[in-house]
Amino acid sequence: MKHSLLLLLLFVFCWCIASAQDIEIDDLYYNIIQDGTNTCVEVVARPSRAPRVYKKVIDIPPEIVYKNRTYKVVAIAKEAFRDRNDANEVIIPNTVKRIGSHAFDYFINLHKITIGSGVEHIGLCALASALDTIICLASTPPVVEKPEKQMFWKYQRDCFLQVPKDCLNKYKAAPFWNGLFLNYNPLNDEIDGKTFDVNGVRFNMIKVTGGSFTMGATSEQEDDAYDNEKPAHQVTLSDYYIGQTEVTQALWIAVMGNNPSGYKGDPNGRRNNTSIVPVESISWLDCQVFIKKLNSLTGESFRLPTEAEWEYAARGGNKSKGYKYAGSDDYREVTHFKESTHSIGALVPPMTIATKLPNELGLYDMSGNVYEWCYDWYGKYMDSSSNNPTGPNEGTTRVVRGGFWNTDEGLFELMKPGRYFRVSCRLGFKPMERLYPKAVFGLRLALSDKPASAKATSASGGSNAPKSPTSPASKRKSHSQRKR
Repeated sequence: MKHSLLLLLLFVFCWCIASAQDIEIDDLYYNIIQDGTNTCVEVVARPSRAPRVYKKVIDIPPEIVYKNRTYKVVAIAKEAFRDRNDANEVIIPNTVKRIGSHAFDYFINLHKITIGSGVEHIGLCALASALDTIICLASTPPVVEKPEKQMFWKYQRDCFLQVPKDCLNKYKAAPFWNGLFLNYNPLNDEIDGKTFDVNGVRFNMIKVTGGSFTMGATSEQEDDAYDNEKPAHQVTLSDYYIGQTEVTQALWIAVMGNNPSGYKGDPNGRRNNTSIVPVESISWLDCQVFIKKLNSLTGESFRLPTEAEWEYAARGGNKSKGYKYAGSDDYREVTHFKESTHSIGALVPPMTIATKLPNELGLYDMSGNVYEWCYDWYGKYMDSSSNNPTGPNEGTTRVVRGGFWNTDEGLFELMKPGRYFRVSCRLGFKPMERLYPKAVFGLRLALSDKPASAKATSASGGSNAPKSPTSPASKRKSHSQRKR
């Protein structure tokens, strides 16, 4: 009788454990646990521990519904995602309080993780060694178990950390977080935008509220301005969207199936990670082919920004503080360039996107990294105001903006520092040009907020509104809109 009772209790215990681990929703597994007096769930490993292949982005929900009951997700269990592969981004909701030890250890391709604001404790070796970007939303730095034993950090000192704007100094002083990152950046205030997913690669388009501004050689540009930036003139723009970053190599591959870049993957050489570097070595004509295919995949009408749209966004739109560069008066805070430690004339790779400070709109790298193609033919400015200008009707070169990373800091002694990175600096190159001097040209996407209802006038004498390279497809893929 005694043995039978013990066997029965053991059976009940095992049944409870098995049933708790048997919750599977959207390819994630959960275990029912107690969080104080509340019955909640934690994300757990697949019971069989079999190899898994996840979606590109694992977006863990804040709660699940199981057998008509709602459970809050409060933890990531020990080894929950250990030894997994394929996914490159994980988003942990604000409801999660704990991340167990080794939770993401040896997660092969995990390059970006967003840690929700509720996380208080992170277990030993919980984060993946492949990480390039950590976004931690917690206002108080989470306590990390035995931070001195987080051995992977000696390989990850160039990992990019973003934290709430008012908490940056807290993280720089907290155990584990202190001194372990070369790049500490504050998160932007809430940004209005859209997030798109193309074959598993996500990218953000930021809403730019239209308005009037002075384009060209304004006072903060001083005598650094070239003659082609004059005369300064008034421009009025409608609302539109623009890429938060330059188009990455990963997005280009997702659309085109190839990577034309002269420098492929991570510039640090640790791995072939195309999601963190801009595509380059592309012509204006290449951009049109890319955009046409992108539109057929999304059902949208993406295009290159007009020169006026580009400059207005670089200046910070209606949030502009009148900076000389895109987000600062110090080009070193916002610009990727070839530092004086490199020999003059040597060619070096482009740098990781979004590792310098953003501008007032939350846009990255509008000064430096890669020259960005604009829609317009290159031409002289007209001394008159205009609405939604699109440049001349014809020409021999197309506008590029923003400067590029192979600009020598050593040469700044021969010219004024940062001259090519200014928000009003403009150049023209032939639309078939790809390699001047090497792997220079990239792009940033634009998207009209509303279809143009009338022809636009131009500061350079043009009158045609920019058109998408193709009409929208009738069927669109996954697309979400949110405040970021």
